[in-house]
Amino acid sequence: MAGEEDAILAWTDEETSGLTLDDHVLEVAVVFTDTDLNELGSFETLVRPQPSTFARILADPIVSDMHRKSGLLSALRAGGDDLPTVDEAEAALLGRVD
Repeated sequence: MAGEEDAILAWTDEETSGLTLDDHVLEVAVVFTDTDLNELGSFETLVRPQPSTFARILADPIVSDMHRKSGLLSALRAGGDDLPTVDEAEAALLGRVD
């Protein structure tokens, strides 16, 4: 395939407040590699919690336990309104892709 040697792969990981379409994005991470899996760059950000985010997380014992143990809940509380919104996080990520 032409240009395959110049391809850049994006490996993504997202943390959310649950597994439904109504749940919120909490954290986004992307690692960019070439086709030989050499890391070319990365992007990571927490996302500003929406008003109902903590209630949604705490309503699900599995999600609550996971995010408490990982430190994500504490990090979200500490960041609060200083964290980017989901739209701002998306724009920052797309800025890295260009």
